[in-house]
Amino acid sequence: SMLTAKLGKLMEEKGADYYSRLCHCQTKCIKQIKLDLLRTLPNNRLFGKKSRGIEKLERVLVAYSIHNPTVGYCQGMNMLAAVCLFYLNEEDAFWCLVSIIEHILPAHYYSTNLIAAIADQEVLKEMMAEKLPDLTAHLNESGVDSSMITFNWFVTLFCRPSSHGANVENMGLFASQWPKDSFSCSFCHIQNEQEQLASPR
Repeated sequence: SMLTAKLGKLMEEKGADYYSRLCHCQTKCIKQIKLDLLRTLPNNRLFGKKSRGIEKLERVLVAYSIHNPTVGYCQGMNMLAAVCLFYLNEEDAFWCLVSIIEHILPAHYYSTNLIAAIADQEVLKEMMAEKLPDLTAHLNESGVDSSMITFNWFVTLFCRPSSHGANVENMGLFASQWPKDSFSCSFCHIQNEQEQLASPR
């Protein structure tokens, strides 16, 4: 595929030891990366405190922040990298993260201001107002911004609510058919939780 060809060319240009070299660099993002490590999958033994999974996750995120300093490290990337590490070795997980962020998702989806992800929230609000007017009115009256609920779904490619097996399936699905399926899945989640969301607080 075109994506495979692009990634293969990039890997060839960077050299076989590229990931290893990145892992030995220092990043200005290290403080935020370390803060998010144990928040990623706190109930999973592979990513518990002092686990090998946490060490691998840190290296992948550090490497990416050096590889792409314009993006650095942003909210949601820790979850994507962790899901990759369930089924890929460390270096392949890094290249998978590169593929998703730089070749599959819209430009600027992961950036300092997360502008594209925020724009998706505005589109989703408009769709909710049209298709779920009663719920939208209730949330507005309650002073609840729907993006407080939905934003994390988008920046983690809907990984968080699922078991890790489903996470991988979701991530591949949404990455390949973004943004259509991201909105479809959002509506499924919202409709499933509509009664709870609409209940008095």
